Amino acid sequence: MARKVKITEEVYNAYLNGGSVRKSIIDEALHYPYFLDDLKAEAEFCINEEVHSMMKNNEVERTFNPVLRANQYFKNITVTLKLLYNEDIDTNENYHGSANSDETLEDNLLKNAFLDFTFPVSYTKELNTGKMDMAIGHEIGHLYDDYSDLLRGGKGVFNRESTPSKKTILFNKTRISRDKLLNAIGSIAYLSIYTESNSFTAQIKDELKGLKATHDNIQDKFKETVSYQNLRKTEDEFNDIIDKYTEIELFHTNSRILNDYGNTDIPKMNKYDFNGEKYRVMLKRWADRVLRKLANRYRGVVQLYKDELTESYYTNNCFIVF
Repeated sequence: MARKVKITEEVYNAYLNGGSVRKSIIDEALHYPYFLDDLKAEAEFCINEEVHSMMKNNEVERTFNPVLRANQYFKNITVTLKLLYNEDIDTNENYHGSANSDETLEDNLLKNAFLDFTFPVSYTKELNTGKMDMAIGHEIGHLYDDYSDLLRGGKGVFNRESTPSKKTILFNKTRISRDKLLNAIGSIAYLSIYTESNSFTAQIKDELKGLKATHDNIQDKFKETVSYQNLRKTEDEFNDIIDKYTEIELFHTNSRILNDYGNTDIPKMNKYDFNGEKYRVMLKRWADRVLRKLANRYRGVVQLYKDELTESYYTNNCFIVF
């Protein structure tokens, strides 16, 4: 089991920046940003209140600027909410969230941060607040990573020239591509983005809470999380597709990556010296490395959640030893 670290903001930033902390804890520790928990909880409460107000007034869209006491990173936050009435509140595909910013710091704060959410509302005007909170916490994590990157002199994670942004563009484009392998590669590349990895890792903890996971059922509940299911689906689709691809199909996939995403870490070969079987192995090793690393972090969250259940149990129960 991965060693757990209740990581501080300083260590978290050093990890993202590739500092010396990377060698001591990367690949063996759980990087869970506890310092964002209060901000996420306050944002979730605030947005839930707005959604209930929208339902009361039969509104379908609202934009507002929340004031969050736990916010130490964003000067202005603009939240846009859209409600899909009479929709299935338990279907994950009905929940949409995105984050963005103007990639500008002012007074060492992210000047303008933007959050956009679409949530379903049932026929009887019920909500699935667990899934809503999961989406909100996920996007708050992206905003923090953008702020942190700018603070360290970067261009911001939403900048179209950044590697994370290019992988996101690849993911969005390949979702409608006829090249099924490129589609699967885009999904894995998306999961390899450190901002996505961090947000999905933190998201699992929120999902486990929403699923009311206990010591007895946590291993089963973990498999019900959206994060785990998406990881399994991505792995299965990639492995099923890559073994069926011919030499010429692999050549065309490689050419697309070379031409459009040559400066990412996705495996690629010189097309004038291309070998299909070698490229197939390269892709498999890359995918295995990305997915295994993420799976290890996911398992770390499960252990962290179990430890917190144990700590809470002993804190709330008095034991007298004779």
